[in-house]
Amino acid sequence: MTEISFNEVQKAIREKIAGILEKNEEDLDVEASFSDLGLSSVKAVEVVADLEDSYDLVLPPTLFYDHPNISSAAGFIARCLADRTEHGGAP
Repeated sequence: MTEISFNEVQKAIREKIAGILEKNEEDLDVEASFSDLGLSSVKAVEVVADLEDSYDLVLPPTLFYDHPNISSAAGFIARCLADRTEHGGAP
């Protein structure tokens, strides 16, 4: 299994949020809070579900509350992916 980098995860999150909010990726500050970006809790649940499907992970429903910006959420997911790779690929 190929290791997925923090930058790849961060880009994927930006793409998903930009699509939902109908904004350009470049306009989304990775350090801004999800609420400041205009992401509602309903839309946040959608993004988390998409990320679970994309990475074959089970993510906490509170992901965007516990990690309140793109950068922080990407770091958490990248660590989960690295742990999975380290432990033989089990989700």
